[in-house]
Amino acid sequence: MCGLIFTDTHIQNARKNKKRTPHQAAWEQLLSSSRAGDAWQQVQWDAWRYQFNADLRAGEQGILTFQNLPLPDHLPTLFIALQAYAMLQSHPAFQPSDWLTQCRQQLDQQDAPSDIVDHLWYAVIQTAIGVITSDDTCIQYGVDTLKHTVDKSIHPEGYLPAAVKTGPESVALQRQIQSVQALILIAEMCEHIGINLWQYNNRGVSIMTAATYPLYYYFYPEKWQWNGEEWKPSDGIDEATAKRIFQTHAGFLELVRRHYTPPLKAIQMMLDDLRPIYDPFCGGFVTLSHAEAKRRMLFI
Repeated sequence: MCGLIFTDTHIQNARKNKKRTPHQAAWEQLLSSSRAGDAWQQVQWDAWRYQFNADLRAGEQGILTFQNLPLPDHLPTLFIALQAYAMLQSHPAFQPSDWLTQCRQQLDQQDAPSDIVDHLWYAVIQTAIGVITSDDTCIQYGVDTLKHTVDKSIHPEGYLPAAVKTGPESVALQRQIQSVQALILIAEMCEHIGINLWQYNNRGVSIMTAATYPLYYYFYPEKWQWNGEEWKPSDGIDEATAKRIFQTHAGFLELVRRHYTPPLKAIQMMLDDLRPIYDPFCGGFVTLSHAEAKRRMLFI
C-alpha cells in the first residue's frame, strides 16, 4: 500500500480511465492546480503527482518541502503528513530519517483526547503509524477505537451524540462529518492490510449508519435538529453554510460509495454536484483514486 488509503490497483485504474468521467476532471485538477499558501497540503499534492503521474520532479519537491516543515500538532494535518510520508518513501530522493520516531514520540507525550472527534482522529494517527511501521499495537488501537465507537457512541439513527450536542448547529454538523471521516479512514487503512471493519456492526449499527446520517441534511439543511438555543428547537442550517461544510469534507462520500449495493442514490447525487473531490483531510484526490468510471455507451 503506497498511500495509506489506496494501492497500486487504484493508481492503475486512475491511469486507465484518464479520459473518462469523473477521472478526467480529477486529473485536470491534480495536474493544473496547487495549494499555494498551505505547505502540508502542497506536499500532499506533490506526493499525489508523484504516485499517480509518476512525476519524479513533483516528488522531489514534495520531499524537500516535507524536510523543512515542523511536525504538525493538528491531528488531521498530521494525517496529511503521514500519508505524504507513505507516498514519498519510494522516491529515489527519499532519505530515511527519524521523522516517524519524532512523530510517535509526540503522540506518546500526550494523553488520548477526551473529546470524541479529537479522540477518533488520534486513533486515525495511531492506525496510520501502525500501517507504515507494521506496528500491531498501533493498528489494534485504531481497531479497538472504531469498534468501541460503534458499540457505544453511535446512536441507532446514525448520529454521534457526543459530537452533535456540542456547539451551534453548523459546528454540530461539521463534527458529525469529521467523526465519520475518521472512522472511515481507519476502516479504509485497515482493509488494505486485511482487517475488515466496514462490516463490523453491533445492534444493527455500523460506521455506515453514521456515514448515512448527514446525507439528508445536504438536501434539507433547514431540518438539522442540533443545536438550538436553550428551550428552543433548532432553526436548522442555512443552505450556503451546509454546502460549504459538505464541500470541505466531501471525501468520505467517495470512500463509502462502493460499500452500498445497489448504489445509494443520495450519495450519487451529491457526488455529481461535488466532484472532482479534493479533500486533504480525507486522503486528498479521492475521486481520482476511488471513483468508478462511467460506462461507455455502446451503439449498434
